[in-house]
Amino acid sequence: MKKLILASAIMLAMTACETSTSSSSSGKVDYGFSCKVTRTDNSVNVYETLMGMVYDETSTVKLGDDGYYYTEIVTKESYPTAYAADDACEDWREEASHWHDGSHRVVCEGKTVTVYDYSDDADLEEIEDDYNGICEVARRAVESGEFED
Repeated sequence: MKKLILASAIMLAMTACETSTSSSSSGKVDYGFSCKVTRTDNSVNVYETLMGMVYDETSTVKLGDDGYYYTEIVTKESYPTAYAADDACEDWREEASHWHDGSHRVVCEGKTVTVYDYSDDADLEEIEDDYNGICEVARRAVESGEFED
């Protein structure tokens, strides 16, 4: 699940450049952070918001024509500015260029980047653990003040 960690790192790096934050009455900076992992019978979703950005990824296990299970991964990243979206789009297209089998497709529209990918890994428990890890990494970064100017 290296791509999940890469996606989380890209999101954290992009948000580190943003400066629009507000202070709560306690004096702590509010980054608009939330992160939730949900699971159904055949899919797992992580939905994260941070500093005006949204990271929404769903992994769905499907049965292929060959009789083997695979995972379809759809990642949507929404950005507060067109500049940030264009930068992320360029990064994702660079990543996709290394996948010569065509399994990695990137669609950029407005302030949203959508990435379509496939994996032979069909273990929903492992995927759910990875998604919980994404939430934990972001939560720790926010709590530690990693985004302080």
